[in-house]
Amino acid sequence: MLNAKDRGYLLQIIQHSERIKEKVGGITLKQFEENIDVVEIVSFNLIQIGEAANNLSDEVKNRYDKIPWKKVIGLRNHIVHAYDGIDYTSLFNTATINVDELNEYCRVIISDE
Repeated sequence: MLNAKDRGYLLQIIQHSERIKEKVGGITLKQFEENIDVVEIVSFNLIQIGEAANNLSDEVKNRYDKIPWKKVIGLRNHIVHAYDGIDYTSLFNTATINVDELNEYCRVIISDE
């Protein structure tokens, strides 16, 4: 059973992933690259997702290992520290593909518990 903290972090991940989905839904990579506001909104919400993932208990991360939690957290670190700059294509792909998967999986975790 999920404790209240883990449940809260999963809900945060869902909330931030929904915000990303709102911003990238229906736009192209070119439109994404040309709209700094969308890039910043996506980046901010990915950072928040990484923070929440980092705060999940090891028990939850180990039990629900379909998501590569270390990569989620690593992306947060990459964006925050802008190692070698940010690759907009990777950011866009993460926002349009991986965020949906993460959102759905977090919903499954909450419903399973």
